[in-house]
Amino acid sequence: MNPNQTEYSNSFFTDTIHGLPIPNKKKLKELSLILPHVFPDISIPMRLPEFINKLTNKKYPDYFIFAVLAAGINYIIPTKSQDYKQLETKYATKSIELMKKETDISNPLIVWASVFITVTYSYGAFVLKLPDQARDIAEMAVKKTKLYQLDLDKNLIKFKYKYTEDDTEFRRRVWWGYYFHITANYIFNGNFIKFEQRDIVVDLPKNDFKYRYGGSFEGCNDKELKLLNDIANDPSDENNPKDCHYLIANSYGLYKNITAFVTKRWRKNGFDEDGANLRLVLMFIYLYQSELVRDQNIKIRPERVKSAKKQCIDASIKQMELLEWYTKNVSSDYEGFPNIFLSLNSLISLTNFFFIQDPSLKEKHTDYFNRIVSIYKSLQKNSDIVSLFLGFVNSIIAIKTKASEENKKYMHLEDYMKPFGISEHDLEPWIIPKYGSFLHSHCCGMANFSTLDIGEYLGEISPTENISKNELYIAAHKGLTYLFFNDNKPKAEPSDGYLSQINRTVLDLTNNFQIKKSIVIDTGFDIKDFFPQKPSVFDPSFLVVNRGLPKSNPKPMKNKKIRDFVEPLQRPANIFENEQKSKRKRNNVMRVESLLNED
Repeated sequence: MNPNQTEYSNSFFTDTIHGLPIPNKKKLKELSLILPHVFPDISIPMRLPEFINKLTNKKYPDYFIFAVLAAGINYIIPTKSQDYKQLETKYATKSIELMKKETDISNPLIVWASVFITVTYSYGAFVLKLPDQARDIAEMAVKKTKLYQLDLDKNLIKFKYKYTEDDTEFRRRVWWGYYFHITANYIFNGNFIKFEQRDIVVDLPKNDFKYRYGGSFEGCNDKELKLLNDIANDPSDENNPKDCHYLIANSYGLYKNITAFVTKRWRKNGFDEDGANLRLVLMFIYLYQSELVRDQNIKIRPERVKSAKKQCIDASIKQMELLEWYTKNVSSDYEGFPNIFLSLNSLISLTNFFFIQDPSLKEKHTDYFNRIVSIYKSLQKNSDIVSLFLGFVNSIIAIKTKASEENKKYMHLEDYMKPFGISEHDLEPWIIPKYGSFLHSHCCGMANFSTLDIGEYLGEISPTENISKNELYIAAHKGLTYLFFNDNKPKAEPSDGYLSQINRTVLDLTNNFQIKKSIVIDTGFDIKDFFPQKPSVFDPSFLVVNRGLPKSNPKPMKNKKIRDFVEPLQRPANIFENEQKSKRKRNNVMRVESLLNED
């Protein structure tokens, strides 16, 4: 134990559980009030008076206490050091160890604890096995208890399980906290969808204010919280804040559906183009960047590309303003990177202006880029992964810089690029992801980018002729893969190798990843300004010009038995009838560990 730990051992840590130090009651209460700010999405099951009482008095199961400490110890320790990062890992490891030995998998705290660990290590630490283990435990518990179909039979809840309304609402909120995490994981990383929307039968959260601050106040002595508790427990709710968590659930569901559509949109596997166009009319949020993808078989009209560019930038500016609101209204000590990680596409959208040879247009947008980067950098003390994000942006700029150099040989084609630009000087394809997120393809980054080559964009050369593109993407993506999967901790500041090149050709950049010149832009344009037709009129010809089919279709895979694809926990009962009959008898009590290792 180093001198700092010795200093805090008698005041900061006042108890031990399973050999691990536990903070004093004051710090545990502080942590309870911090978590909704740092992890708002997964804190929706939290009923503050009850949570504070059970956490400070150690009434929760040990695995849950350790999971909460793993998520929040970084925000309450007096002095941050590498020793505390190790302590954070010990908390998470012990929590997982204890959960695997649990016999009551119906306790929703198992799912909630697993989500705390998974979210913490997804955005902050580099112990890859811990989030995977926690994710497996949560998924197993949700499937075994059918938490995702909690409201399928109301009578079953009331008479068989004898859940009170508060018990049921708590389980609903645990499910939605878990749903937020797995959905964000799918949107951002392109992981498989664990639960299809059609299979989910869980009521949306309701009465947020009453739930968060109401209920029993036993064991909680906070005066301000007592006032809120009295208001929440008052039968009259006329002046209570409106519900918001159901909107978050709906937003995640919409975002996931849009991402699923964008991910499949340009795949050559017989995707229904007509059906896709009908869905396209309903989805504008995440589709603006998808509009900029250049496909040789389905070419989008220039006016739609131009409109999509303007919408991308408008959305990026609005998101930047929301991020600034967040940083102004939440203490820097409690800001959590999970709240803003979805802003990456906005930041990268703004980098396209570095390569537009129009000084006035270029300088108008550099201030927004600087402001988002400043927010990212302010969060570095709370999350290690911020450096990775800034490094990734640097890699994207590297790719675009190299492509811009390669495009100089196409000066004779520049006039043909003008109809696609938001300015007569916007003459190059924008760098955007082809399948929704920039991080969907770690292993083969080239496949996830729409072409940046002017010749290929205009159809002057075929993709197979564009050999230089392979080297361009592979070189930059190697650096990104190293950043994300190297066990060593990333440097505090991102590399500025490519930024120094841009320094000479685009804008004047400082050493700390900032651009010196900036002018504020007027964001008062509206969506109707970009569509010449009435929004209520649907014209199919506006969606697609060329409906040509791909020249070659991939050969179909050999048929496999259904059982080869179905997980053991999901197999129909009759599948097991022809299998070995002499199975070992299961005890009525099983541990989580045995379920995870089930064949």
